Amino acid sequence: KLILDLTNKEIKANTNNTNLYLDNNLIELSKININIDLFSLFEKKNTIKNLEINTTENSIKNVFSFLKSYRSNFSLILLEHGTQSGFIKAKIKVNFDVKDGDYPIYNVSGKIKNAKFNILKNQIANNINFNFNLKDKEYKFDDITFEYKKIKLNSDKINITKKNKNYIVEGKFK
Repeated sequence: KLILDLTNKEIKANTNNTNLYLDNNLIELSKININIDLFSLFEKKNTIKNLEINTTENSIKNVFSFLKSYRSNFSLILLEHGTQSGFIKAKIKVNFDVKDGDYPIYNVSGKIKNAKFNILKNQIANNINFNFNLKDKEYKFDDITFEYKKIKLNSDKINITKKNKNYIVEGKFK
């Protein structure tokens, strides 16, 4: 659906229940909303003001494969190869209409469910479940549970904040 919003000088595009395929990997999306600056179309810039994507529950491996094809980096490659199974459901909001910065502002929230991860040398963490909320320099995880070497571990919350080139980690595991 396309909506011309003259008050905000933008075109709004949205779709529901969309499937993306990449190399036979399926990513199911429940909603996509895009707001495009109307005047940028006349300047042939096609500036996206903001973007919102809601996914259904998808295979983590499929999502990592999709992300790696878009922007590959060492961290993503490690995550993709370490992840053996599991599911992710996410809500992604990106604001590109930034006046004082040169990068978009984002907020990604969601849930990881029943994940299995190979840490190192076939050391497996099982039944990984948690909620996440990732913003520009703040990463919050809560309701964390997982099993490592038949020991059940959990945490109410873990907060990670980026300060300059360092990361400050706060939280407790039981």
